[in-house]
Amino acid sequence: MGSVNTQATRSTLTSVDTTLSENITATQNYIPVASTTNFSTSVVAEIESTNEVVSFTDISQNLVTNSVDLNSSFPNQFRATVQSNAGTSPFGTNDATLLKGNGVDTGTKVLFKFGFNTPSPGDIQTFTIFAKDSSGGAGGSLQLEVGNSSQRALATFNVTNGVRLGTSQSAEVSFTAGDSVDFGNGWYRLRLTVTYESGFNKPNTNVGITLNATAANDPGVFLFGAQVEETTSASTYLQTSGSALVGLTGVTRGVNGTTAQ
Repeated sequence: MGSVNTQATRSTLTSVDTTLSENITATQNYIPVASTTNFSTSVVAEIESTNEVVSFTDISQNLVTNSVDLNSSFPNQFRATVQSNAGTSPFGTNDATLLKGNGVDTGTKVLFKFGFNTPSPGDIQTFTIFAKDSSGGAGGSLQLEVGNSSQRALATFNVTNGVRLGTSQSAEVSFTAGDSVDFGNGWYRLRLTVTYESGFNKPNTNVGITLNATAANDPGVFLFGAQVEETTSASTYLQTSGSALVGLTGVTRGVNGTTAQ
């Protein structure tokens, strides 16, 4: 924005949560909102209670109610050990989850959230999660799944390099897109986007993660930041800790009367 200082637009912040000023900290880069009405990435807003000027790069949604604690957000677990706070996340926090074998059962390790929500034909959902190989390069693959029973779409990724290995779909839930973004230090953000077709007749949908490693004591994979949103692309990660959120992400701040830098 150069050296030109502009007075921030005093937006109608009635859609912002009343706890907004309490939620903002020096390091927080998102602002939770009750509605995205009147918000776009071109808006620069002034928060009246603090005289802070804020701008943002994205509007994000996360329907996963606890994006960090996978034991909470994916309680249906098979042949798996899920260890919270087991490693460093892609953002430097010490709350990555380790998914590995339970030491007893062979076969794939599976995490599910049954009855996630109730989609309608024509709806689109994007599921993303950060993953990192914990085996020192031994490989393995991670499968993301959205759907219900036999009506589902899948995308499988190499957890060492993020390469998509394959996809599959049913007639009722079609694979729309799937890719990975390199976040450095071995972390990749994996994405699966699906479209619910006219034949989808299940009352709700499941979201699943499968580690395709068959040894009972396999070293597993680090996971962080599960996110599900009703969009065709992955928005900036929005952390949740008890409820679904919509928020302004990539927030920068400035003092009253200047452009947020």
